[in-house]
Amino acid sequence: ITEDWIQALSGKEVTIAFMSFLRYNRGFKGRPRTKVPQGKISVHFEEMKMPPFGYDQVLRAARQVPMKSAAWQARQFDGLQERDPATAPDRDPAGDDGLYRYDDDETGVWSDLYTRQMKNLDGFACRAYLEGQQKLGFTADAVPQVADVDKRLHKLTGSGVVPAAALIPQAEFSTLLKNRQFPVATFIRRREHIDYIEEPDIFHEVFGHCPMLTDPHVCDFFERFGTLALSVDKRHIKRLFRAFWFSIEFGLIREDEQLKAFGAGIMSSPSEAAHAASGQADILPFDLLTVLRTPYRIDILQPVYFVIDSFEALVQALEVDVQAVLNRAEAMGDLPPRYDLAA
Repeated sequence: ITEDWIQALSGKEVTIAFMSFLRYNRGFKGRPRTKVPQGKISVHFEEMKMPPFGYDQVLRAARQVPMKSAAWQARQFDGLQERDPATAPDRDPAGDDGLYRYDDDETGVWSDLYTRQMKNLDGFACRAYLEGQQKLGFTADAVPQVADVDKRLHKLTGSGVVPAAALIPQAEFSTLLKNRQFPVATFIRRREHIDYIEEPDIFHEVFGHCPMLTDPHVCDFFERFGTLALSVDKRHIKRLFRAFWFSIEFGLIREDEQLKAFGAGIMSSPSEAAHAASGQADILPFDLLTVLRTPYRIDILQPVYFVIDSFEALVQALEVDVQAVLNRAEAMGDLPPRYDLAA
């Protein structure tokens, strides 16, 4: 509900009856098996002269208006990573052998995504990413097994991945990073969502993130970032995660005087990869203070990307007094949102 909407109702008596906007979260032992209404509130004006409202009256007589979307909520960064039950199918637990079973449809989605995106990244993916793909042995033939990826990463860099089913509290996520690990969803998007899915699935997280975990400097960045996220003042968490967003998720690197991509949000998205390579977005050097003052949105093509000169330089960006930089960024305030022009 917007502030303007509330102000427009000033002076009137209203009853707000919440129909249901409870979203699945990790507080439940298991996922709800029944579909419940989401994203609606019911507003009843006093002039309707109706008695106290029962559920049937809410359904029949309510004026329903959309609440803030899941994407909007995510942009506020409440410290959680969320899967949307509407687009993220249930994934059966791993078998006794630690392997997940993917049917022919799921394997077909992986195959199509892999083949298409490898073509899209030709000439744009950085060397470390391409080398990481080879080291991990990804192919279009099968959805990678989390256990296999974890073993290979541990052998290569001492890093690893752990399966994650749903919501991950910020502290748990940061602890994994501190330990050079990354949470990986085990479900893969449905074919009807093959072009876009807000929730990170195994294609985004394994295809997008895992090749970069074969680089020791990227693992050093994970460890340093996770340590910082667990130690800085809580009011700075949202701002600190901008450094993760504009590097690990949407970072560019300069190689042989050319721009190359390494951020998982670019590597796993056809539209984002094309946009990042098009020259239509702003390209800025990765300066920590600027990054921490730059707001972003998760539901649009990024209007600005930050470029590093090396992965060593990315690690060095966090080897300063980050708390002091956060304090300075807070005092200076955010830069004007670039997505106002891009939305």
